[in-house]
Amino acid sequence: MTRKPLPRILLATLVLLPCSAMGRLPLVEASVDSPPPVPARVEREGRRHLPPHYPAGYCQVETRTLPRLLEAQGFVPPEQFKALVVVVDRKSRRGTPRYRCYDYYGSGNHREDWWPASSIKVFAAVAALEQANAWGFSPAAKVEFHDRSRNRVTTLADLVEKALIPSDNLAYDRLIEIVGFDELNRRFFPTHGFHRSVFLRSYSGRKIDRETGLGTLRDSPAITLTEGQRVRQVRARRGVGDYPCPYQGNCTTLLELADVIRRIVHHDLLPRPQRLRVSPAQLELLRASLAAERPRGLGVVNGLRAGFPRGDELEIHHKPGFANDWFSDAAHVRAPDGREWLVAMAGFPGRDALDRPARHIGALLDALARDTTHPALHEVTPAPSKAPRKPRRR
Repeated sequence: MTRKPLPRILLATLVLLPCSAMGRLPLVEASVDSPPPVPARVEREGRRHLPPHYPAGYCQVETRTLPRLLEAQGFVPPEQFKALVVVVDRKSRRGTPRYRCYDYYGSGNHREDWWPASSIKVFAAVAALEQANAWGFSPAAKVEFHDRSRNRVTTLADLVEKALIPSDNLAYDRLIEIVGFDELNRRFFPTHGFHRSVFLRSYSGRKIDRETGLGTLRDSPAITLTEGQRVRQVRARRGVGDYPCPYQGNCTTLLELADVIRRIVHHDLLPRPQRLRVSPAQLELLRASLAAERPRGLGVVNGLRAGFPRGDELEIHHKPGFANDWFSDAAHVRAPDGREWLVAMAGFPGRDALDRPARHIGALLDALARDTTHPALHEVTPAPSKAPRKPRRR
């Protein structure tokens, strides 16, 4: 890719815009129906009415600067392209990171017009680890699933690693069985502020909904967790809640995918209400699994590295996914000089849909990393959390 230098005024724009203080496989995916494509004309019409920014849980999201910067590089987006870039600033007085968020025409908040595939498995891993932690179990705990056919024994750590590294579909289903369908959708997501995430679809197809013929996550078998002298029996459960997501699918947003990666990587730096309810050993398991070498799903990571002159030195934690011609990934990226970003992307069609966009975004991040003189890189002005009060009349 031939790089075009970014106009100084555009580069400055990306760092000047304010952000609020933080608020708050088997290797092949199971066959699933994805949402129908949105016609390009409808997308263009929607952009006319797009607000310049909108609030998210941990930042204000600016919707027009990222497209403008990418277009300045000669970028032509793939069909239904979605992207979110979060600039991380650790230089606040309290040592708590602050975030400036930029998405591609509001796509960071899209939830129903794309298929997130295996990128969502990080949520399942976190939810299962939190539940095990609440019961007093470490990642080494043995987990026995009492299915009708036969009992299956594994460890919690093995399930997490299989779900996040080779992206095993059965491991993903098992993690959610530990949590429970209603517990995941009714408690875990809302408690952490993931209000736009809903998971209904099994990826292994082990359990099929008789009415829809699609894989379902509603049923959890009886489970026994054992570690040393500690034993917990969990009865079989069936979820009964009604949670909105089309096509009996799995819904989330790039913002929430980036947020769960953020909470894993920045856990120790965040205010207590924003931290995941996991033990140090569980946190280390998550981080190691997201940073591990994986057999495939490296289109975004390789693209980001290609955008940097020393891309092989980038430290990246990520979870990709691919199914029904949708490829997605959510990543935390740290450069050798300590600068860091969160990047989440989704593209259609094909596994290589994000290869070129990722190279463009990598070049953009490299340009930011080299622009060390701009004061906005060192100081973030948070957006007000409340509307300013009107002055009193005297």
